[in-house]
Formats: sequence, structure tokens, C-alpha cells
Amino acid sequence: MTVEATPQRTKVLMLLGTSLVTDARVRKSASSMRDAGYDVTLVWCHPATVVPEIIAIEGVEIIAVAYDDYLAKHRIYLQYRRSAREAKYPTLSYRSAKDQRAAGQRLSAREARHHVVAKERHGLGIARLIHRARSGALTRREHRLARHNQAAGWRVTLGHVADIEVALRPALNRIKADIVHVHDIYPLGAGVEYKLRMAAEGHRVVLIYDAHEYVPGQARVDETTTAAYAAMERELAPYVDGFIAVSEPSAKAIHKELNLAERPTVVVNCQPENAPEPAANWGTLREMTGLDESVPLVAYVGGVGTQRCLEEAIRAMKYLPEAHLAMVCAPSKTTPYAAKLVQLAQDLGLGDRVHFFDAVPPDQVCHVMEGCSVGLNPLQPHLLNHVLTLPNKVFEYARAGVPVAASQTGELARIVTEYGLGETFDPEPKSIAEAVTKILANRSAYVAATRAPEFVREYSWERQMTKQLALYQRLQLSGDNQAA
Repeated sequence: MTVEATPQRTKVLMLLGTSLVTDARVRKSASSMRDAGYDVTLVWCHPATVVPEIIAIEGVEIIAVAYDDYLAKHRIYLQYRRSAREAKYPTLSYRSAKDQRAAGQRLSAREARHHVVAKERHGLGIARLIHRARSGALTRREHRLARHNQAAGWRVTLGHVADIEVALRPALNRIKADIVHVHDIYPLGAGVEYKLRMAAEGHRVVLIYDAHEYVPGQARVDETTTAAYAAMERELAPYVDGFIAVSEPSAKAIHKELNLAERPTVVVNCQPENAPEPAANWGTLREMTGLDESVPLVAYVGGVGTQRCLEEAIRAMKYLPEAHLAMVCAPSKTTPYAAKLVQLAQDLGLGDRVHFFDAVPPDQVCHVMEGCSVGLNPLQPHLLNHVLTLPNKVFEYARAGVPVAASQTGELARIVTEYGLGETFDPEPKSIAEAVTKILANRSAYVAATRAPEFVREYSWERQMTKQLALYQRLQLSGDNQAA
């Protein structure tokens, strides 16, 4: 009796340089490729100083790798040495962009007061000239520094990326994959290194880069870091076989920026039509706040940072005296910026109407939002990454049947307006309040729009995965033809 050999499943290796705990896109992608018949291993990174949460995805091997931030700290030390050296000698330039902004704010205050305060008029013209000169000197200094780092190479600048690559190498040496799916920019170098090493051993690997953000348009700590990540992406792009973007405008921009032969496949980070029930029930925000159904409850679920216009959202509550605001803060409500938001609410006399909660698991977001009156999606409109990409928050709110109040920002505003999911606003308190008020006045119509068949069908995770699966199969077939 002859026993036929079981065909070996295609091995997919997914790499993530950030936390898997909060990245719903990566978890959904791994599960979907498992369901499509692939053998999936997911390797993600966490700081060595953090004890990682145990995460399990049925049928997916998950490996958590700890990295030490030695090289990142070394870069910060070198920056400190440079700053200390500059501090010893007089310089025309502002020390940093932060100092420049503070000086500009002080000058604006003087200009606003000079008509009524006589002493503010003295030397105002000279102060303007000095500010202009020092700002120009800072710009030239930043450009010189960016050119220096570009000449030195992004590997010198991005110590954090090097730390991740060093940590991943031992784990990757033990895996033989057919497809490497890199999520976000941070482990892209590790993915390229793996592909080249396997090629040297005679094994062809398909490399896919899933660009979660538009890298040149992101807000980084400084211009040098932004330029370094963009340079990294440009240098490594030729080794990538297939690109994935999170929106059509992002795909178009990446196609142009990296001079690609074809436009990236668009996989929008939306919600599954048939999502399984979460293992644990955290309750809804309305239950957590103890508010009756008659009380308008505005909610925000997501990261807390200066780019999210959350201070403006809190100030908007002054114009919504009947409403409450619930903020679910990632990574937690105890971070320094979250504590600043808590203090702001108290200073404005809104402490009893603005509620703060710790982050919830990604699979709980839709459930937690159920029963909320409006979901907020505030973003700074001047950041190109915000204009081009599409946050998953809008789809989480819509899946919970909650109308969306979102910033008037690029693709996000288009989705909200085109499908009638809610209203858009300029990221300032009065405009936010006006958008919320419009939604509350006709909420049932917006709720109906979130459940419209054409919207649910177009923006379901299952539909997005057909595109990703087609990319996998096309690249595999192309590789097989080349090998033949």
C-alpha cells in the first residue's frame, strides 16, 4: 500500500517591530492567512525592560523577541554630547525647534499687546529681525545635520532599528519561510537581510512590505529622524517583491516616492463582517460611566498624544453642556500626556463630565463603543501621513453602530462624508462641538449609514483579504515561473 506524501504548506513569516498587543491589523492578517491555508509564524518585538503580555492566535505560532535599546541610547548620548558642546559656545541658531516655537509664541504675544502696552513697542522690530535670523540659522543647521546623517547612513541615525535587527536575527535563523510579510518600517531591514541570506542558501523568499504609514509624512522627534526613515525605505525598497498600503492616496504617494514599477496593493484596516465574540466581556463605556441612555456620550478610543488634538476635544465639551466625554487611553491613562489631559479637564471644571479609562484589547473596541452617541476621530490635518492614510478607528466606530465626528483630513474625511457616517470638523473646540451637535440632532440617519450594505460590503476585512491573498498567490506564481 502506497501512502501519498502530504503537500507541504507554504510557510509565511510575519515580522512586527512594535507591540502585538495593540496591533489589530497584524493579528487579523495572521489569522486570515492561516484560514487561507498558510503555515503562519508571527515574530514581534518588545523592549527587554517590559514583560510582554501572552498573546495567542489559534493556529499561528507567535514568538515574542526582547530587544535591548543599547544603540538607540547611544545615539541619544551622542546627541547630548553635541548639545552640550554647542551650549559652551555662542550660536545664532535656536538650540531646537521647541525653543524656536516658544520664542515665536512670545513674539506673537508681544505683537498682540503692543497697541495697548507701551513698553511692548520698544524693540519689537528688532525682536522680529532677530527671531527671523535665528529661525533661518536653525533651518540651515537642521539641513546640514540631515545631510551629514544621510552621508553617514540611516543605520547610524536609527539606533532603534539596529537594536531590533540584532534581536530578531537569532529567531529568524531558526525559521525557513517562503514568504516574509514585514509589517511597518521597523523590521524591514531584518526582512531584507533574511531574504538575502536565504537566497545565498539556494532558497527563494518572497518579501512583502506592508506600509502601515506614509513614512516621509510622519511626525518624528526631529527632521533628521524623519529623513533617516525615508532614506531607509528608499534604500531597501528594491529588495521588496510586493508592497501593501492602507489607503488609495497612500498607495499613490508610495508608488511615486519609491519609484515603483506598480502601485501597492491597498488593504484597508477595517473590521470583519463575522468577527468572533471576544473571549472576555469588558462592558460598554456607557456601563463604565454609569450614564443613562438619554445622556449624550461622546467617546474616543485610541492612542493619546499631541498629534490627536485631544486637548481640543476636551475643550469642546464647554460647548456641549449636556454631553459627557469618555476617553479610552492607549497605552494607559497614567502616561504623562494622559495625566496632562486629566488635569486640563479638571482645570476647565469638566472633571465630572470627562472620563478616562485604560486601553482595552483590540477585539473589545467595537463592543466597548456600543451605545455611545458619537465616536471622535480627531487628527492634526497638517501632517501628510494623516492626510493620506486611513485610521481603523472610523471602521471600529461604524461597526459598533456609532456615528463618527472626524477631522476634515484627507481620506478620513472622504470616507465619512461619502458614506454619510457622520460629520467632519476643523480641529478646534467650537468646530468639534458643532459637528457633534449636528450628529446628535439626526443621529438615527447616521446610525443607518454605518449599517448600509454598500458600506459594509466595500469595507469588510474579508474583502480586503481577497486582495492580500491575490498578491501572495501572484508573487508565489511569479517566483515559481522564474525558478522554472
